[in-house]
Amino acid sequence: LFLSRFTEGATAAPQMPDPEAVQAGLWRLVGTMFALMLPVSGIWAIGPGQIAIGRRGAGEALMDGVTGAFKNLVPMLILAVVTILGGVLLFLLFALVLIVLGAIANFIHEYVAYAILVPLYFAFAMAIYVVSFGLAYFSWRDVCGPNADPDVAHAEV
Repeated sequence: LFLSRFTEGATAAPQMPDPEAVQAGLWRLVGTMFALMLPVSGIWAIGPGQIAIGRRGAGEALMDGVTGAFKNLVPMLILAVVTILGGVLLFLLFALVLIVLGAIANFIHEYVAYAILVPLYFAFAMAIYVVSFGLAYFSWRDVCGPNADPDVAHAEV
């Protein structure tokens, strides 16, 4: 009797979920993650900058990051939307360039295509890395830098 509860489900055909319900749940998950990651990204942009450049302790830097992130949610939302749209367009353009260059180089030899595409990929990845650190620095400078608004910059711990 105890094992029959587990063996009954093993012989039945699996029930497939409704695809529309799964898609709706997925978009809810994407929206929730976007809403949660927006302030977290602001905290991560401001907090380490306060430790490294502002010479504040970890607790003070965390509080500054939380305060600065929540007081600047609207500019961060605008930056996120512009970055997502621009990133998609930049990715599509970069992919198109890689496809064209790869097809042309593949006529010569497969390794020529690799020799052209791999350095371009690494250059693109490095550019994204540099831009992300630049955005973090500018976020820190505008919120907690020496010329920042004192009401926005530092939280009382």
